[in-house]
Amino acid sequence: MGLLAALGGFAEATTRALPRVALAERVEGDEVVASVASIYLTPVAPTDTASSEDGIVYIVAEANIENSTTRAHHFVSEVIRVDVEGLVTPSIEPTFVIDARSGKPVGAVQPGLPLTVLFVWAVATTEVEAGGEILIGFFERREIADDPIFDDARSAPAAIAVVEATLDERLPAQQGPAAQEPASQEPANRDSP
Repeated sequence: MGLLAALGGFAEATTRALPRVALAERVEGDEVVASVASIYLTPVAPTDTASSEDGIVYIVAEANIENSTTRAHHFVSEVIRVDVEGLVTPSIEPTFVIDARSGKPVGAVQPGLPLTVLFVWAVATTEVEAGGEILIGFFERREIADDPIFDDARSAPAAIAVVEATLDERLPAQQGPAAQEPASQEPANRDSP
């Protein structure tokens, strides 16, 4: 997404003017349809390509993404940015952008195929804690008609919507699909001693 601070990032005036959406609410941009299902803090790197480090926690925005164009593209990695009390800002790209199913980095995303993506920022444990406020921004690029050089030129990314949320905390046992489903409440076997 480049340096979004130059575009105003989440400056207070800009943020107030943006439409507010709730967690899990779909935002439709020109290239991507996205929703953020959850935002949380975890001590475990949610990828096979990196190991967890002492003194580091990870801010994870779990998003449902779909390329709504007719061509594969890499813009998906730039769709979500966060602002955590000035520590992580919209100009800071995620440390990782990961396919939640495979645990591998997201490359070009094919059109029309929904994908669950983890946008991950590594931060010092002393800098952020669960329960803190966070802004999640959705960004998009617009087509530039009549560009003299490129027939598929796009504008710099700009914020189109924002979610105000609170950082949850997930311990390693709470991550993944099992964290989404409540534990089974089977009745106790009355025949056992």
